[in-house]
Amino acid sequence: MTPEKRGEVMVRWKIRNKKTGKIVDGGERGRYGPVRISTAARRQHRFLVAQFGLREGHGRKGIPIKPTILLVTALATISLGNAHAEETYESYDAFYAARPGAVFGDPIESESGVAYSVPGKQGVHTELTAAAEKQPVRIALAADQITVNGKAFRYGSATTFPGEHPSDFAPQSANVFLARRTSAHPAVLCVQGDSSGSGESDRHKQIYLLVDPLTPKGKVTFLHLPSLLSSCRAVMEAKEGGFAFPKNSYLFDDAQESRVGLLISYFTFEHRRFVPMHNEMRLRFTQPEVPFRFAIEDKN
Repeated sequence: MTPEKRGEVMVRWKIRNKKTGKIVDGGERGRYGPVRISTAARRQHRFLVAQFGLREGHGRKGIPIKPTILLVTALATISLGNAHAEETYESYDAFYAARPGAVFGDPIESESGVAYSVPGKQGVHTELTAAAEKQPVRIALAADQITVNGKAFRYGSATTFPGEHPSDFAPQSANVFLARRTSAHPAVLCVQGDSSGSGESDRHKQIYLLVDPLTPKGKVTFLHLPSLLSSCRAVMEAKEGGFAFPKNSYLFDDAQESRVGLLISYFTFEHRRFVPMHNEMRLRFTQPEVPFRFAIEDKN
């Protein structure tokens, strides 16, 4: 759902100042190889090759130098003679961001390619800073937890949507979103990272929602949301200050052999349980079994 990003990652030590007792930024620990964030660009190129007869070799490792330009050109060619063609999406992030009531905009900016290591502790973490309710919000993101202003929330302790399974993810691959308190809802924070695995694991995101994250820890609602072709950007405003989010499932052809679309069913969280909102939308893939280009078919 996001462009492919590769680059060297620098890991820095976090050490304790013996005089002040504070944790400070130490020296460089080392530099490590490329971190794979997603494969959206490669999928997009394969689609162009299959649909429009483009040749491999337009760029390094067969990826076009400007795949977006090629895709737009191809789509413009198809659209000639059909001025009333339906809107087609190639990005779930763009689709969700266009829904009325979308809560999150762009993710919090982070220092690209930098992670930190604490002596005596395994793994690395990244750090981000934002502001909400006239106070700074300091966020540390590790493989198994997120820490907000010193309060740690382990992913395994979140209230998990039925059928989902928490798993660690590389903090360098994650995005964090923060929406400030409004008259319609409290402040809310969302973190998403790439699920680990092979096959179709790139269609799943680990998504965690923290409602009112600046209140005392015991009052924070911590949820693990559905993962299939979803995003933090899929979270929408709901009634009475709540939030809605999608549970996606595939739609099959009449023979029940090919996946031809997606059923989006919205849920909310009330009285400590996930509740269906009876609000659904259907997407149709432009090519069976290829969910990364689609149009809205029906909604209620």
